[in-house]
Amino acid sequence: MIRACWVGMLLIVAAVSITAQTPAPEVEMPRETAPLPAGPKILPDFGDFEGRMGWRAALAHCAQKKMTLPSTYDLIMAFDAKLMKTWQPQGWYWTSTDDEDPSVAYTVLTKFGKTQIDPKGYANYVRCVKVNPAR
Repeated sequence: MIRACWVGMLLIVAAVSITAQTPAPEVEMPRETAPLPAGPKILPDFGDFEGRMGWRAALAHCAQKKMTLPSTYDLIMAFDAKLMKTWQPQGWYWTSTDDEDPSVAYTVLTKFGKTQIDPKGYANYVRCVKVNPAR
């Protein structure tokens, strides 16, 4: 009886050990992305590189030039059109798209077209777009 109990316990320990060593299936984690609008894809008219600054300063800077920060959608389209490959410097560029959290806004990486949210105080790259009233 004791021997059967020990054998049963060894089987349970072996089963638990095998289960613990079996890798969990890959679960794709959601990526931080801004919502993209529906409608026709129209590539905006991008201005020159404006430097590095915080998000609020970038909004004000572009507004002073009678321009605006590009939306996440605008920058993703620029990436898809391979326009960003020519941009210098390469890096994270601010978008006009902010988040539900008022302290962060979206940025797009020129090299991979990846989006993420950064604190609005970070000094990211800025490139303004001409304001298009038809958008």
